[in-house]
Amino acid sequence: MNMYSAAGKELKKRFFGKFLEDILDYWRIYDYIGLKYKEIWKDKISIQDENHFWYSILSDRFACEEKPQDCFEPKSGQVVQFKDVFLSQWAPKMPGQLWTIEGINKAIEGLKKVEKRVEFRGKVIDVLDLNGKKEVVSAGYGSVRINPQIGNTDFFAYMSLVSARNWNCDQGIPVVVSRPVYDKFLEYSRSGSTPETEGEGILILNQDVPLGSFIPTAIGARLEKDLEDTLRYRPFLPKCWIYISSPLSIKMRFHDKAPNSVAWTLFQRDSYDEPFSFTYATFNPTQKDSIDDAVHFINWYVEEHRGKS
Repeated sequence: MNMYSAAGKELKKRFFGKFLEDILDYWRIYDYIGLKYKEIWKDKISIQDENHFWYSILSDRFACEEKPQDCFEPKSGQVVQFKDVFLSQWAPKMPGQLWTIEGINKAIEGLKKVEKRVEFRGKVIDVLDLNGKKEVVSAGYGSVRINPQIGNTDFFAYMSLVSARNWNCDQGIPVVVSRPVYDKFLEYSRSGSTPETEGEGILILNQDVPLGSFIPTAIGARLEKDLEDTLRYRPFLPKCWIYISSPLSIKMRFHDKAPNSVAWTLFQRDSYDEPFSFTYATFNPTQKDSIDDAVHFINWYVEEHRGKS
């Protein structure tokens, strides 16, 4: 009896030890404690919105005339506090590009290249020509929603923080979250909505978003260098993101709306000079009609310009 009793106690000890370890690991307790330690003893910064964040990151390359008053000196490993922002599954394809002088200039030039005005699903819209579309996409237009990483990984999902002031995911702040943070996000997001969010994370500089190459080579073809640059990070763009590890370090509230996103595609054409072209359309993830309009416009544009299916 004593032998079985001792074995039972050892089994209980191991079970509850593993159970406690799993709880601590899921909630990232040690990460949360470490973050609080850094917050007390090391530099911490508070960001108000995307303008404040990107001005501090880009400095003299920041394009907007309205300069935030209190920029911070970014350092990798800093604690970043944020509030009054919204967490979205849609994130910028080229984070920061729309805040650069080059990005704004490309957008302005691209939007001038109107091919024609058409009535589309009850709306009269300006339709850009192929060069205009390419300029606007390379300016930073285009959102991505990446499937979360499969398996047990710290860096689980690529997302963005967006403020009500800008309300567009292409201008958002890139964030990477752990699986428990993403699980919490799913609890507070409904039908594509974005929860209102406040909390803190760690600023990571000089590292690509650790999710592999999330824009794969298109259509199984080798692309020209300028197309690769348009689809992927520009080499001169800052590599930065905020890592949110523990669900304890973030608070969420239900919100029934979502910032605008930009759906885009690269399509192949029967043209020797321009074998690949772009198109895009702005939509709202919470509105089915908006999503349908974007899908119909993209399909129409591809057919209009003899794109291959």
